[in-house]
Formats: sequence, structure tokens, C-alpha cells
Amino acid sequence: MAAISALRQDLLTRYGALLTSEEVARVLRFKSKDALMKARRRDALPIALFSIPGRKGLFATSADVASWVESLGASHPAAEETATEETKQ
Repeated sequence: MAAISALRQDLLTRYGALLTSEEVARVLRFKSKDALMKARRRDALPIALFSIPGRKGLFATSADVASWVESLGASHPAAEETATEETKQ
């Protein structure tokens, strides 16, 4: 079994397996949930958001969010900023 990254573990600890669209917006540093939804409508959102029957809103998995941030690479400023910001909260 592969080791879980620190970012993925942090997201799991903070939010559980699923993040709400508000939480996704915060983690990915969108100015608001509306900005996240606008990116989704434009097919510019780097992760999948999905609905859950019987629940309001859209969700993403912690694994998807962590994988995308990690795909930016450690030298990418957004990856470092997101990881640093998340550990401060």
C-alpha cells in the first residue's frame, strides 16, 4: 500500500473523505464558492464535483483535491502556498 501524502492526510483529518464546494473553494484558494462554480461552468475546474442523492450541494473527494495540488509540483508557488495555508488553519 502506498504511503499517504502529508497534504492528503491533512485534508482527510480536517474535512474527512468528502469536501463541500465551500471547502473546495477555500482549499483551492478561490475567492468564493461562486468563483469555484464559475470555473466549473467554464470547464476550468481541475477536479470533479459531484452531487450525492439526498444531500444539497456539490462535493469533491479529499483524494482528488490533494492529487491535483500535488500534481502542480513542489516547486510551483500555488502548491507551496496551499500546503502552507492548510497547515496554518
